[in-house]
Amino acid sequence: MIDQPATLRVVIADDQALVRAGFRMILQTDPGIRVVGEAANGEEAVFAVRRHRPDVVMMDVRMPVLDGLEATRRILAAGGGGGRVIILTTLISTSTCSLPFVRARAASCSRTSRRST
Repeated sequence: MIDQPATLRVVIADDQALVRAGFRMILQTDPGIRVVGEAANGEEAVFAVRRHRPDVVMMDVRMPVLDGLEATRRILAAGGGGGRVIILTTLISTSTCSLPFVRARAASCSRTSRRST
């Protein structure tokens, strides 16, 4: 019996349908990666992670309903819901989403993750 390579299960969370579709198209070219879920906002992302238990979550920072950083905090605080979270953003500006803010929220997520393990 030949061991098959493990499949990396991914959830894509971004409020832009075109961005999600683009990531899905790129990821599907690799037979070792399977997109198991998508989310258009942070609340849907938390639900998708609970439902699909992915190895990786590709999480946009700026989304409606619940931003990606808060969704990440909730995912990590719940524990056991998913693997690694990759935070994505195309915009860092002082008026909407500053780099220090992202760093501070990411550090908070990291501390939450360490406490829950």
